[in-house]
Amino acid sequence: MRVRHSALVRVTHWITAASFVALVVSGIAILLAHPRLYWGETGALGTPSLVDLPLPMILTGQSGWGRYLHFLAAWICLLTALAYVPSSVRAGHFAKYTFAQRITYRTVVFALFPLMI
Repeated sequence: MRVRHSALVRVTHWITAASFVALVVSGIAILLAHPRLYWGETGALGTPSLVDLPLPMILTGQSGWGRYLHFLAAWICLLTALAYVPSSVRAGHFAKYTFAQRITYRTVVFALFPLMI
């Protein structure tokens, strides 16, 4: 049986997947507790928010655990990436795919992920 990916790649993949699920769940919890979106100074110092989302239910007082989980999951995701990217570059992991896969993979890892963080 041939191993296609190293143990580090597999472990960091699953940790990243779990942290993304935690980010989605906690983001929804934060949004349900405070359904307003802000941009820059909009919404600061008593000014109205940029967008007030018309959600069918609002969970007042429930944003504490969502914010804590969101912050924790973001750090886990970042630390996992800091372990994954250098070791994958050294091992030549990004060269194992077809051209289209390499472009997509590099776009996600080196452009979209840093933009999200």
